[in-house]
Amino acid sequence: MGLFRTAMAAVFIVAAAAAGAAEQRSAAPPLQYWDLPTGSHIAIVHFGVGRNPAPVIYLHGGPGADFVTAVRDHPDWWQRLGSRGADIYVYDQIGSGLSARLRDPTQYTAKRHVDDLDAIRQRIKAEHMVLIGESWGSTLAANYMAAHPGVVVRVAFVSPGPIDRTEAIPRLGMPDDIMAFLRATRPGAMRHYEELDRLLAKDVHAAYALAPDAEMDPILDDFVNVAVRGETVHDPAQASKLAMHGMGWWSYLMTNWDLSTHPFPVQKRLAGNRTPGIVVRAESDYIASAEAEKYLRVFPATRMIKIAKAGHIIWLEQPKALTEALEGVIFGVE
Repeated sequence: MGLFRTAMAAVFIVAAAAAGAAEQRSAAPPLQYWDLPTGSHIAIVHFGVGRNPAPVIYLHGGPGADFVTAVRDHPDWWQRLGSRGADIYVYDQIGSGLSARLRDPTQYTAKRHVDDLDAIRQRIKAEHMVLIGESWGSTLAANYMAAHPGVVVRVAFVSPGPIDRTEAIPRLGMPDDIMAFLRATRPGAMRHYEELDRLLAKDVHAAYALAPDAEMDPILDDFVNVAVRGETVHDPAQASKLAMHGMGWWSYLMTNWDLSTHPFPVQKRLAGNRTPGIVVRAESDYIASAEAEKYLRVFPATRMIKIAKAGHIIWLEQPKALTEALEGVIFGVE
């Protein structure tokens, strides 16, 4: 079976590009761990002084990507935004990066991610906020705005993934492309992964017991780094600069499954939404342009920004163009 390949290639993070051309590396803010009332234990960093009435929350791609480590390794751009008065929070979504893994993989749902985001908003005591979503992060932002109207005052959808999931998936199982990758790289273990595929269709908890996070997370890292990264760039020579570590397999698999089997009426709930913002699409994004155009229809107060000579991971090839576009949203300057 194929399980949302469009989501898979959306998980690279190139925060080094966001550091711009700064020669002096800033000190990273302290890494914090928050226990949310949802039950999620998340890793989060904060740039700024906590005085902005509409803080920014950055939503990474995936589901299942690692973002906090990369941002802390290359904090310059984020620090500069903080010094200009922005308050920006960056966190690893539950089941990915430095955040905890759930013992019950069926709890990885779009609603859980939305609830976590709102719990963060409440913890920072923000009545309103600005959202920046990258790839799957755009899907999450749209789901949040549908569930919590009036909270988001500005929004940026960067290389957006589908605003909602309508693909019919006949059964939960191992994606075909990952199984092909495993046959090529781990041929001696194929009986194990064939059993995992069988169990996923019958008993997710038994599947998780057979192949827990410690086994599957590195496999997802390897698959993305070896088999997918070439699809995410405009210039093939740039692909070697991409790397992903710390991904969350079960968050990736089960969140996508939930989006397919329990679709939330995102577009219906967002009818009449007038939140201003931008939709950023690269010239060589592998995700169909129709997906980005759908955001423009659903959010008629947004405008499209097209970036030339970049692939899905705009940070890598055109960081200046992207950061300038995002700063307009962050500071409310068109």
